[in-house]
Amino acid sequence: MMNNKLLTILIGLVLFSGAIALTIGENFTQTEYNQTNFDEIDFGMEIIDSYIENDRLFVKFNYNTLEKVFDENNLDTNTFEVVTKTEKIPYYLGHYRECRDTNTIEECNNVIVNFVYEKAEKFRLDEKAMLEKQKTKEIYDEVNPFDFKTLYINYDNYKVNKSYSTGNIFVYENELYEVIQAHTSQEDWKPSQVPSLYKIKILNEEGEIREWVQPISSVDCYKLGDKVTYNGSTWENTGHSCNIWAPGVFGWTVYYNI
Repeated sequence: MMNNKLLTILIGLVLFSGAIALTIGENFTQTEYNQTNFDEIDFGMEIIDSYIENDRLFVKFNYNTLEKVFDENNLDTNTFEVVTKTEKIPYYLGHYRECRDTNTIEECNNVIVNFVYEKAEKFRLDEKAMLEKQKTKEIYDEVNPFDFKTLYINYDNYKVNKSYSTGNIFVYENELYEVIQAHTSQEDWKPSQVPSLYKIKILNEEGEIREWVQPISSVDCYKLGDKVTYNGSTWENTGHSCNIWAPGVFGWTVYYNI
């Protein structure tokens, strides 16, 4: 049987590829990472040990690669850092015994060396494929941050079989609703279809001016200073502290034309 330390000497630094080396601790932004050609990367693969265990010869090596960086809340920082990791290549000694039946020690040692070469090359290819999968498509020109201004992140979504009190506010189909009559919600009482229970909520404090909706009663009337759009114009309630009339009928002043 071969000496496992001798095997390390035989193999030497066979995992060195001679490509562009990575610098430990170097950071890449997501954009820089996306532009990296991993076919040109030298992973700095270096054998550090070999040992026999469970009828297998393990060739242990270090290699350099890029790893995602997460913050203290385990959130992706969209950066990558060059780190050193350790891996091993297993070789089943039963194959060596079969080789020795008909070949010299040198020939069988060369078989193992070639096996390590092949596994190292496959490892490189697998690592490159894994890194490629973490590249992202640049879509910044396709995303409009203002598309999110109608998302009411401070409010919970509407739920069926939930007890609601007058004045509760929730989100339903990306629309904000206010409860105008206490009740327990039901599957067939859709907020958009039961005006006796819900009304669309206008958030003037968030700068949103919504279409006027006929109030049911004093429960959901418009307050002084409320603004709405109606018939192509923007109106402000200046005439009544609880306005249930339509703009142009009573209590509304044209704010500006849209």
